[in-house]
Amino acid sequence: MRFFDSEAFSGRFTDVLMWETVEIQEYQFLVEKLRETLFWGTYFEIVEIVPAIENAYASYYKVDPISVSQSS
Repeated sequence: MRFFDSEAFSGRFTDVLMWETVEIQEYQFLVEKLRETLFWGTYFEIVEIVPAIENAYASYYKVDPISVSQSS
């Protein structure tokens, strides 16, 4: 899980959580269990869930993924 603070850049979202998984069913089970707790609607609001696969286009088209070099 990774956390991003976005309130300076968005009027719609203030915070973003990104969960990474290799087992999509485990993610589904986690979300289903969270929905059954007070935590789900009490401490935050789910505005949107955006499923995505990193570099899926590269796998599909059999090309090298775009990479971003980070400078320090």
